[in-house]
Amino acid sequence: IDKIARRSTVGFPASRDISGEGLQQALLKILEGTIVNVSDPARRTPTGRPESMQFDTRNVLFICGGAFPGLHHVLTTRLGANSIGFGA
Repeated sequence: IDKIARRSTVGFPASRDISGEGLQQALLKILEGTIVNVSDPARRTPTGRPESMQFDTRNVLFICGGAFPGLHHVLTTRLGANSIGFGA
């Protein structure tokens, strides 16, 4: 997610928010589970705009790759468990 946010900062003028923090926060919200509005360009409203539908991401499995130092501590704090994995 951090790499996507960094990639979004390339080539934008200084007047725009180029920190990528908004994109990163939106992606984290989707990963944590929320209901998002997704536009469907194949379906149009009578005004010609793409119709949008709601999509619940709570039961979606997202597979991410990369190095996540300290993730174990974040998960144990959130879940209130002493460990994760086979020995839990």
